[in-house]
Amino acid sequence: MKKLYAFFAAALLAAPTFAQKEVVLVSPNDGKEYTDGQTVIITPDVDPEWGDVIFESPLLLNKGSKDVQVKMTFTPQYSFGSFQCCLGGSCKMYDAGGTYTTDNEPLEAGKVKSILTEWNCMSTETFEYEHGECTCIMEFYVNGQKGNTYTVKYAYTESTGIEQAAAKAKQQRIYDLQGRVAGKQSRGLLIQNGQKLLRR
Repeated sequence: MKKLYAFFAAALLAAPTFAQKEVVLVSPNDGKEYTDGQTVIITPDVDPEWGDVIFESPLLLNKGSKDVQVKMTFTPQYSFGSFQCCLGGSCKMYDAGGTYTTDNEPLEAGKVKSILTEWNCMSTETFEYEHGECTCIMEFYVNGQKGNTYTVKYAYTESTGIEQAAAKAKQQRIYDLQGRVAGKQSRGLLIQNGQKLLRR
């Protein structure tokens, strides 16, 4: 009988821990779910028309059967750009090297929600997007109890080939004589790659 009581006591103590681990981080790039202690690498999209570098925010998935309250403690590390987080209801910019905690935010059972954190890799000196990396340690708390911890790396490198695609797209743009991007239906004297183009 004592063994049975010990088994139930252990099960009751383990249940909250298991519930905290049911809230997992999901990559915005491929939808992969990550478990406690793993590293998530996020690569950016580049707007083909304007060349903007945009990192999508990681997602949180509640795999459990109950609604929960989630908050996050995070420490961003980067050498340029800026870091933003909106989890918990208020959007703020955060300095590198600090440790911050959000307010609680509800997450319904079986639902996915963006944690609304992103790194902007635009240099505050040159106002150009620059290659580099931002690493952020993210610890999640579910209903006030410690949940999973992740290392999230936002990486923008030449090896992705994204920059060349953006440059090529920019080069192929066609402009009217006022310097506006010309639409497919535009006719008349236009400019592409610094050359005049007559579209009838």
